[in-house]
Amino acid sequence: MKKSTVAIYAVAWLIGVVWILPFIGIFMASIRPFPEIVDGWWQFKEFTLTLVNFAKAWDHSTAPMSRGLFNSMSIVVPATVLTIIIASLGGYAFARFKFRFKEPLFFIIILIMAMSPQAVAIPLTFQMIRLRLIDTQIGLILVHTAWGLPWSMLFLRNFFLSVPEELEEAARVDGASDLTVFRKIVFPIARPAILS
Repeated sequence: MKKSTVAIYAVAWLIGVVWILPFIGIFMASIRPFPEIVDGWWQFKEFTLTLVNFAKAWDHSTAPMSRGLFNSMSIVVPATVLTIIIASLGGYAFARFKFRFKEPLFFIIILIMAMSPQAVAIPLTFQMIRLRLIDTQIGLILVHTAWGLPWSMLFLRNFFLSVPEELEEAARVDGASDLTVFRKIVFPIARPAILS
């Protein structure tokens, strides 16, 4: 093996070890009692394996993880479902239908993807205050949905463009409406893309 290759591997291993050490420290601190890690998690004079720290975090008196998990799920699940529904319908419309301002609208969606959350944080906060959605679950769900829509719509539009139109045309010949075609043919085909 060349010296340059050995040096590259040595540097890569060093970076890997430096990167993973904090994670090992956090893990070791979580599975050992506090008195054992006061002098550093790398001290192994005593080693007692315990899950008490996890139980304490789950039922903590001021900030229980159980409540935090429930709060997160009550925001994430509705936001994800809303994003999937709106993005799949929008992506399908942009992939298959012709309508006025189709290209400019899609360009705006792409521009929104490039916008950083910090750039709109203050105007968004004022808007949420005006709509009385600040400090509400509905407000958070709407914000998460709005931020997830552009990328999801782009992704699903590109997927729908790859679906053969012949499948849809056969259903339309049988008298299916656009919504029926989407619901019974396109959406089931798009399930892998939607789940990803």
